[in-house]
Amino acid sequence: MKKNLLNLFRVLTTSVVVLLMSFNTFGQKNVAPEANCSHSGGGTGTYAPTLYNDVSIASCGATPWGWTSGSSTSGTGAWILFDWGTKTKTVNKLKFFYGQTNGRFLDGGTIQAWDGSAWVTKHTFSGLTVQCENTVSFTAFSTTQLRITNFNMASIGQTSNPNFREIEIYEVSAPINMGILGMPSPSNTCTSTQDIVTSLGNIGLLRIDSAIVEWSINGTPQTSVKYNM
Repeated sequence: MKKNLLNLFRVLTTSVVVLLMSFNTFGQKNVAPEANCSHSGGGTGTYAPTLYNDVSIASCGATPWGWTSGSSTSGTGAWILFDWGTKTKTVNKLKFFYGQTNGRFLDGGTIQAWDGSAWVTKHTFSGLTVQCENTVSFTAFSTTQLRITNFNMASIGQTSNPNFREIEIYEVSAPINMGILGMPSPSNTCTSTQDIVTSLGNIGLLRIDSAIVEWSINGTPQTSVKYNM
């Protein structure tokens, strides 16, 4: 379950806010290489979808990378698909490694799961930072097929045909695992009195009903806050 922590704290000075969740730490496995990867159209040969999950990641701005069709205006029909066949995967995080440094970045998109008869939207993301790598976390779900679609392109350089050196998909391994899914407001650095708005989500395997949020300002721990789901 995803919850918004509205007006959680008020920051009075120029500060850097850090939010942490205190739970047991478990390593997560990238299960993208175990899937057959395809896309709706785009690169072939040396730019094919097999490059999305070949566990060979070139340095940022270097080839090889795969690319798929799509743009902010025509991306709804484009997709990238990971198919694990008969194996069910429970996943909660995806990581994009972009191909170029001057364009073709995603601003947002939709993550869907195949339920046996139709595609079901599980998570919609937006407002990604323009950088070489982006991580998208979401409430865990189980599926044999995962699809990334409804591409929205960042408005820098070429705004179509996103390209990726690699796409990683992480399987849930922790039975109890809460996470901060995002902080829409403010940015990490606060310059005046501002409310903090953040999203807390269950990214583990077990159902939980509460969590403790640990937070700090400029490295100084603040009073923790217990939040009931």
